[in-house]
Amino acid sequence: MGITHDTRRESYQKVDILTRQKAILQAFETHGAMTARECARHLGFVDLNGVKPRITELCQKGALEAICKEKDLVTNRSVAVYRVRPTGPGPDAQLRLSGDPPP
Repeated sequence: MGITHDTRRESYQKVDILTRQKAILQAFETHGAMTARECARHLGFVDLNGVKPRITELCQKGALEAICKEKDLVTNRSVAVYRVRPTGPGPDAQLRLSGDPPP
């Protein structure tokens, strides 16, 4: 394994993924549709890597969905706008990691 693989793995292991996912989902419940940058700002993150991987996971689980694109004022590029899926879990729902057994 290389150094970058090791550092990525160490960073991944330090993040409490379930807690982060719940915080992100609650931010969307509270603030409505928004971009990853807006979500990061609401949660106090400077680096988008604090929320983007978790948003992707929440989309894969069906809790969030991308609904449109808008221009990011920082990068001047099109970015996705996400929202809680109407049939998705609420902020109190139990989210599972892919390897966790069902409740």
